[in-house]
Amino acid sequence: MPVGYGHGVFMSREVVRGLRIFDVDPIAHGRPLMTNDKRGHGASRGRPRPLDYRFEEAATDLLGVLDAADLTVPIDFAGSSFGAAAALYAVLAAPQRFRRLALVIPPVSWETGADQQRQWYFDTADLIDSIGPAAWRQQWADAPLAELR
Repeated sequence: MPVGYGHGVFMSREVVRGLRIFDVDPIAHGRPLMTNDKRGHGASRGRPRPLDYRFEEAATDLLGVLDAADLTVPIDFAGSSFGAAAALYAVLAAPQRFRRLALVIPPVSWETGADQQRQWYFDTADLIDSIGPAAWRQQWADAPLAELR
């Protein structure tokens, strides 16, 4: 039985491996590791339609990946940030498809109220626009772990 992993926003399977912030391979413990690039990330195409990138859509895509893999038993799944949200929404839609979840840096999911954490997404988008994606990824790769938020 494979174990799955879902990457965070602004990431992809390749970026997660390249940054070396989180080594996803050991979570499989000798089982096949199933990963995919979220819509509009990495090798996955996307559209300029904001509603395509909601947590609910990421969950639908995740369930589609499980269908395409023809998994008939519940899967263990780990997700970081956006990948954690996709997993949570997928579990709400189809709890029988999952056995266990490991959620790493779960994302902010509210639209109103306290927005200290939500502001990180806006600040990060502004920074990426300012210095470019490659420089931003390098900053994360070079940052001491205690400074990562």
